[in-house]
Amino acid sequence: TGAPLPDLLLRESFGWELAAARNMLVGGWYLAVGDVDEARRRFALSPSVDRVPAFVRLTRLCGKIEVAAALDDHAEVRDAYDRLLPFGPLFACGGAGAVAVSGCVHGWLGVGAAVLKRWDDAERHLRTAIAANEQAGTPPFTARAQYDLARVLVARVMVARDRRGDADEAGAFLALATATAGQLGMAPLLRRCTELATAAGGGTLTRREREIAELIAQGLTNRQIAAKTHTSERTVETHVRHCLAKLGLTSRTELGGWVREIRTRST
Repeated sequence: TGAPLPDLLLRESFGWELAAARNMLVGGWYLAVGDVDEARRRFALSPSVDRVPAFVRLTRLCGKIEVAAALDDHAEVRDAYDRLLPFGPLFACGGAGAVAVSGCVHGWLGVGAAVLKRWDDAERHLRTAIAANEQAGTPPFTARAQYDLARVLVARVMVARDRRGDADEAGAFLALATATAGQLGMAPLLRRCTELATAAGGGTLTRREREIAELIAQGLTNRQIAAKTHTSERTVETHVRHCLAKLGLTSRTELGGWVREIRTRST
């Protein structure tokens, strides 16, 4: 939820095993609220995966993927992904007395695969995670996987413009994640959903409008776009007006810049 951490989790007087578990939980909290540097420091304070007790290894690997993904550290993501892969159907949970649950492992594999731009694997993992989390009755992790799948689908739309239906499906998953985040008070996830909706144009541009926006980013005039798309200049002008209105932009230059920014985020 982003609420302040309990004092108990901030105490330093723990044995190393409890300290390892605490730093994973606290690191995840800092990552959720956007403090990547402190999250990285907390995870670095935890022993390596091979040194932590067996009952927290899955949780530690999932945390490693989450932090490495936020830092765009492909080597660390790949290492954690390879270690987690055999355990995809399991749920990451660990602890002695108090149990921390991190959802279906497929969800974290999907996050890792997306960082590595293994789009097919990412989509497969995340769809599986959504189904597993729903069946287990863990709505927070269902919502997180829905958000991550929406991110993958948006990225695929920007990379491969001919993938029909991905933008609409991304919007649907994003709406589900947004609703759950709002109902459960998951402020950090709600913020991420809002940011993704803004970056993707709210998922509202049609396939033709996205095509027009891309051609504008390439520097083509309305007449050139009309010739390329076999439409009239008036039709192109209408599409441009719709793009600007939907995205809250005021000029063709801003529209071209929006397309280039989205393309950069997706590559």
